Amino acid sequence: MKIDRMYGRRLGRATAAVATAVALFVLLSSAQATALDASPGKAEFTYGPPQVSEGGDSVAWHWRITNPGDTAVHKVVMTHRLTPPLRVARVSNPCKVAEPSVRCEYGTLQPGQQVEGDLVADLPDDTHGTVDIKGRITWLNEPSR
Repeated sequence: MKIDRMYGRRLGRATAAVATAVALFVLLSSAQATALDASPGKAEFTYGPPQVSEGGDSVAWHWRITNPGDTAVHKVVMTHRLTPPLRVARVSNPCKVAEPSVRCEYGTLQPGQQVEGDLVADLPDDTHGTVDIKGRITWLNEPSR
């Protein structure tokens, strides 16, 4: 993200901050699989557009995780990574900063359930170019025993 520090404005396109999504899940053995007529649970997430503060000294992202499946998903974990690495000033519960990433452990999401969160990162004065956030989500289709 290019920032004009003198005037606190963004230069260039507002889309210079990028969000990338990756979703993974753990397959279970056929003995553990859910009934064939039920859609397996899954977790999907999206990032909202990056929001640069008026002074240009921070950038924030909002995300939403949804279980659009017909069954619950368990041990849902979302990991965020910033490129270049930036100091994370604030992150929503239940997330924790675990340099060089942010890890959010949500437990179980029921069918149709959504959870949301925010991450705010500082933009040092010498920041220029693109700031990128990448997300990865994992879950289990059956609770662990």
